Amino acid sequence: MLEKRVVYLDEKFVPWNEAKVHIMSHSFARGSAIFEVLSFHEADGGPSARGPAVFRLDEHVKRLMRSAKFLDMQLPLSESQLMETTKETVRRNGLKSGFIKIVCFYPQVALTILPPQKMLTVSVMVVDPAEDFENTSLSSNEAASVCISNWRKLDPQTVPIEAKASANYLNGMVARQEAVIRGFDYAVMLDTQMSKHRQFGAMRVGSFVDGLASASDAGKVVSAATTHLERQGVDLIVSNQSHAAWCSAFSAAGFLRGPSNFLFGGSRKLAELLKSQGVESDQIYLNRGDGDGPINL
Repeated sequence: MLEKRVVYLDEKFVPWNEAKVHIMSHSFARGSAIFEVLSFHEADGGPSARGPAVFRLDEHVKRLMRSAKFLDMQLPLSESQLMETTKETVRRNGLKSGFIKIVCFYPQVALTILPPQKMLTVSVMVVDPAEDFENTSLSSNEAASVCISNWRKLDPQTVPIEAKASANYLNGMVARQEAVIRGFDYAVMLDTQMSKHRQFGAMRVGSFVDGLASASDAGKVVSAATTHLERQGVDLIVSNQSHAAWCSAFSAAGFLRGPSNFLFGGSRKLAELLKSQGVESDQIYLNRGDGDGPINL
């Protein structure tokens, strides 16, 4: 069914089979593309509903803009223009629900490591996995097995890890490959060991990335994971969550909430150290490093 899809590419809409880029393009060879993946769903608004609704379109577009900023890239569309282009791509494909992928890339043929220009080309694709990809299911109620990967997460001092860039996802790919070889479904990746880190010094930081569990079990998962990280000697635990159940579970576990979805929790050892130095909670600042600025906790 993919041949029936319409793609937005470089300021115009084209048939799926005409959406092409040269294999020698900079982004194909260097992984220098940024992207976002979104879902859209049939609106539950009765007869007055105007069509499918894109889930958190504004937040995804803002994050795409931040990715471009981190990598010194430029987009030819503003936030509002990109949002409208995305919605128009959904309308032209006539699907009630599915997934959207926005990919911004350098199409120019290049041999050098530096991109030929700062301006990117924008593409927007819409698919229905059930119709377009055989034997593909992106949701499941079945239990999943998880292992601790031998690979580590990218260090923040190597590349801008906050950028949703194609090259960065090689990290997760090799971890998932290793998990499958070892007989597991997914992999949990640990952070690299920090020493004289420019932002955290020698502080040991733990992170909740995604909750691979049902929302009803959020409290148990957060409690168990927090205990595990504390036993590993972490000083700081951070997470970025939006689901109400997970946010409530973090709050119940003693985490503090910042603007947007950011949550912060310090170890008992760190709390005691700060208290001994006369530091109050309203004097603590944490910078996410993703453009939101310092968060006053």
